[in-house]
Amino acid sequence: MIELLAVPAWDAPPRSLAEWQAALTDQGCTPTIEREGPDECWLVMAPLRLRGYIVLEGEHVSAINFELIDPEPAATTKVLETAAATLGWEIHPDDEEADGLEGD
Repeated sequence: MIELLAVPAWDAPPRSLAEWQAALTDQGCTPTIEREGPDECWLVMAPLRLRGYIVLEGEHVSAINFELIDPEPAATTKVLETAAATLGWEIHPDDEEADGLEGD
């Protein structure tokens, strides 16, 4: 599994979950929302073998931790990068080892 972290660029305006859905839909996928509680939800794109845990601050998305299960992730990663760029966000590898957190 590959984990990618979507975060806003320093100068990005606040974005809603609906804006993320629209940006991904514009890239040819139709995400669904799976809620686990009032403040917990997933953005799911099953055909891409991708889901993202949404971190909400009120009505705005503050980060998304994407989980990608695909042996050839380049096309899906490009979809995420393009959607994020249209919103003023960035995609980064979520690599705990690189952050010095492995084994903590």
